[in-house]
Parts: sequence; C-alpha cells; structure tokens
Amino acid sequence: MTLNLFILTFCLIVGLSAENYSLDNNFLHQLISRYNRPITFLGIGPDPTGCINQMSGKYQGVFVLLDSITPSTSFEPCFSNFMHLRRPYTLKLISHLVESEHFDFVYIWDEQFVKVYRYISSLGNCSENVLIKMVPFSNHIMKKLSSQGFSLIKLNDQSEELFLYKSNKVNFQKRTTWFEGKTNTPTAREIISSRDSKVLKKKYGVKPIISKWEPGINLITFKMMRGGIPFTETLSSEMTKILEIFHRDLMPNNIIVQGNKLTLIDFEDPNISENQFRTIITPEFKQLMSQFALEENEKNIPKMFEGILKYSQIVCNGAK
Repeated sequence: MTLNLFILTFCLIVGLSAENYSLDNNFLHQLISRYNRPITFLGIGPDPTGCINQMSGKYQGVFVLLDSITPSTSFEPCFSNFMHLRRPYTLKLISHLVESEHFDFVYIWDEQFVKVYRYISSLGNCSENVLIKMVPFSNHIMKKLSSQGFSLIKLNDQSEELFLYKSNKVNFQKRTTWFEGKTNTPTAREIISSRDSKVLKKKYGVKPIISKWEPGINLITFKMMRGGIPFTETLSSEMTKILEIFHRDLMPNNIIVQGNKLTLIDFEDPNISENQFRTIITPEFKQLMSQFALEENEKNIPKMFEGILKYSQIVCNGAK
C-alpha cells in the first residue's frame, strides 16, 4: 500500500480530515497569515537551522523557541521579535509554561517529545492553534489524538511530512503568573481573542477594565525558562528604560518580554485606586529590579522576586 493510500484509508477509519496543499503554500504559514494582529508563537524542538528566527522576520508578533540543545549564539544575528528559551523541558515544565502564558500558536516537532503520547495529549488545548509534526509517523498516536479533535494534514502529494492540527478556544490562563496556583475553571480575567484583535477583560474590583493584549511572555516566565535571547545586556538596558516609566505596580510580573524589547502592562488595575501605589521607585528598588534582569540562574528567581515584593510592601506601608 502506498503512503498516500494509507493516509486516505487511515483518515476514513478514524474520522480525520486530510487536506492537500501545494508546494508553495506551507500549512503553517497559511494559518499565521490569517491573523491581522501580532501573535505569540511557541516552537518546541531543536532548531539548528534557525527556522523560527527566520519566521519571526516575516510576521507580526513575538516568536519564542524552546530549544535546550542549540546555543543562543547560533541564532545571531536574530530578528528583534525572536526569543530563545534554553531550559531542558519535561512534560511538567512545558505544561507550566503554557498554563502561565497565552500562545496563539504552539508548534511541536521534537521527535523524542512526539513519541510519547502522554506528552502531546496533555497539550491538546494549550493554545488557539496546536500543530504537531509527526516524526516519525505513529498510527497509535494518531488514533489517540483523533479522539481529541486533531485532524491529519498532508502538505502535498510529493511530501511524506505529516502533521496533526487542532484549533481551540482558550479564553483564560490557568495561571496569572508563573508563581500563581493553577485553576481549570474560567477566571475573572477573560481573554477575548479573534484573528483581528486580542484584549484582556478584568471582571473584578470596582470597575471592570478592558486592555490591549501585548504579545510576548512574562519576564518571570522568561527567567524561569532560562531565557537566552534576548541577552542579559539587552534586558539590562531595557530595564533601565522601564524604571523611568510611571506605574503604580511596577513589578517583574507586569513586564512582558517582546524579543529585544520590554513592555509594561497592567497600568490599570481594578483593585488599585488612583491614589494607591504598590511600588515606589527608589534607588534600592531600581537595584533590585536591575539584578533581577541580569540573573541567569532560574533557581534564584523565586527568592529574588519575593525580595522585590517584600521590599515594595515595606516601602509602601511606610509611606502611608
């Protein structure tokens, strides 16, 4: 039986839909092109040729690569919206990552990762778009994932590459930050996302607030995942700029890494009044935040964040 006939037979048996695309229309690129807003993209797997870096130069948004094998220096020069996470990953770690962030795309091609069904089955609903490259082809995994709503994609008749694809509606994060507890039920922070716009609706406090969603990942997440790009020198320079911006709650969890740029979020918090501050910028506070930006050992990050939080509480309470 030829490969094409086998795919067609398999699709009929397990209820998957096979789609063909011409050589010049890559399925992944077709999906991304449908979005008229900046996206946050996560790629999982070794990328020695720098494919994700190259993709970041073609589209709006932030492109994050989780690759613990390829050195960050291999991606130089890189585009300004490309990021590299270096921490060796396990199912638990990747689950924590996708629970703490909201990705528009998750693309998995790591051969060792795909071989283990329990890994990829647990990530079926981790993103608005989940794409898995089947290397190697596994009849067992395909049958399992078809029951979760994945469809089989064959790029073209000449190619033997097979993909599993699933789209989801993900309207909340299971963790508001890396250090927060996990919930499986919708929270008071609703994500309203379409191909044209993406906003965050905070449905708590005195007055609900709707704010623009910033692409990228949280600075705490970047540190806990052993971020390699942007380099620490870039983060340090960007942190200096951030500390000059007026904000009532200027903390690491309110900073988004967008490639080589840091962006502040949560300028409006339903729980904070106009006359209330959770942080006061002092020379000591600037030093703590600068040290946080420079730290490369993820084991030190929780204690450093706790130190910033406690310092801010002491200073703000003393200012009352």
